[in-house]
Amino acid sequence: MKLIISRKELDYRLEKVISSMERNGLDALYIVSRANIAYLTNFFYIPTERPLALTVLKNGEKILIVPRLEYEHAEEYAYVDKIVYYMEYPDETHPIYRIRDTLVELGLSNRRIGFDVDGYGHIYGYRGPRLSEVLREAKFIYARDLIEKLRMVKREEEIRLMRESAKWTIYAHRLLQDYIQPGIYEDEVSLAASTEATLAMIRALKGLYIPTTAYPGAHATFRGQIGRHSYYPHSITQHFKIKKGDLLVTGAGANISGYSVELERTLYVGEPDSNIIKFFR
Repeated sequence: MKLIISRKELDYRLEKVISSMERNGLDALYIVSRANIAYLTNFFYIPTERPLALTVLKNGEKILIVPRLEYEHAEEYAYVDKIVYYMEYPDETHPIYRIRDTLVELGLSNRRIGFDVDGYGHIYGYRGPRLSEVLREAKFIYARDLIEKLRMVKREEEIRLMRESAKWTIYAHRLLQDYIQPGIYEDEVSLAASTEATLAMIRALKGLYIPTTAYPGAHATFRGQIGRHSYYPHSITQHFKIKKGDLLVTGAGANISGYSVELERTLYVGEPDSNIIKFFR
């Protein structure tokens, strides 16, 4: 069985979105969030300064607006009804005007449009006007929660992917523990464990799931939380060498078709003294 959200499940999600649109009196939904787009289309991509957006009409039609650079990619993987592209950013005509023209062609020039981002986010230096500023005849309503509330409730297919993620997350973390020893860099431990877990995951699951990021697979790391630096939560790798007596804070995960669980633990290098035991009981 493939570890991918099925089209049947995507259709179910679309039905729920359309029902919410009807309750909120929306004629269309304009979506920029990468996660929200993937939730409705199974299309995963690397966001750049080139705007990419999904428009959902109240009749259920899904139109994906992409830069020309992403057109074939979207054709291959996006579960949508239509793909529209613009040439480039920057260009003689800013992409937000191309997006506006597409919405006008869809008959939305004076309609109620829900959105999660009014235009596009400031990614890699992107600059541009709000969509509401270039399509003034339409009524724009902030509707980010419309999809994200659906995402909070996990259904059977999602839970199956999360369980698979948990298997590889635990495996990556166990490898991390095995590789820990005094005198080596935290990076050596993290890279060795993450690489071994990812390669095992690829050999076992290749073709059964969708890699969804530029750095797919399983990972286990310390985030710089080594020794005294473990005091700082959610820190950044500091290239510390591990020493006997260090407290280590770990984090592990494994992305399976867009779903990943998280595993965190506090470890101690060597035999803990009575003071350490006292604080962790």
